[in-house]
Amino acid sequence: MDITPPPGNKLKPKTKLSQVLTSSEKKVLAVIVIAVAVIVVAGVFWFNRSQPAGPVSADPQVTQDDQEKVGELLYKQKDYAAALALAEQMVKTYPESVEMWTMKAASEFELEKYAESKASFERVLALDPGNRGANTYLVDIERFANPNSGVIRYNSNDDVDQSYVEAKLGFIPNPEIFEFYKAIQLESEAPAVEKFTASYLASEAFGGSFAAVIKSLKDTLKTAGVAYEEHPQDGLTSLTVKLTDSEGPLLGYTLSVIDQKPFELAIYYEN
Repeated sequence: MDITPPPGNKLKPKTKLSQVLTSSEKKVLAVIVIAVAVIVVAGVFWFNRSQPAGPVSADPQVTQDDQEKVGELLYKQKDYAAALALAEQMVKTYPESVEMWTMKAASEFELEKYAESKASFERVLALDPGNRGANTYLVDIERFANPNSGVIRYNSNDDVDQSYVEAKLGFIPNPEIFEFYKAIQLESEAPAVEKFTASYLASEAFGGSFAAVIKSLKDTLKTAGVAYEEHPQDGLTSLTVKLTDSEGPLLGYTLSVIDQKPFELAIYYEN
């Protein structure tokens, strides 16, 4: 079959645009192309500026060194003002850090800045809703902030110190784990009944687990010949020691440890 195109219908070679434009027309075209490019780039820029901001980048992970700096001032030196000043800087660097907000709140609590401490602990709960330590502190804040609560704060010049507390308990918490932190006297309605709270913190050198803390505490009580009842809960273990054989409210003390670092041994004494 002959597929040769008929005369007059032969394909003509394509003519390039540059071959039909004059020199002045080429200049005008170049200017138009540049102008269009500028408009497109500017449009993209302003479109991006008008869009809502995307997700905020992840909060930087708080370093062990920064935690230890605040912890040293708060728990070791008990320089609460310096601890607070440093913690305030740290929460700006690590705004999502539960640890830093907790130490800021604890520093405010020790300085009796209860309104600020409450706000900081509420921030802790916003970041970590199940934080038992924050909830415990908030209960204490409500009591300490109330002038009619009957709470008396002890300072270093009072006679309730580590030796006094341990004499009342009848044992010494394992010094390889626990370091004495503070004691607070509570005013009792009955003059013959003494009430106080005390707390020990696990040392920085201790790297054991919650289970190891509880085991050590129970072993210490057994060695000292102190009978106790265990009350385990989810993330919290309490040991009660009854010092008086009587019905009604407990006359003795309760030892509680929360499964949250740094581990704290909280003591409530009433006898």
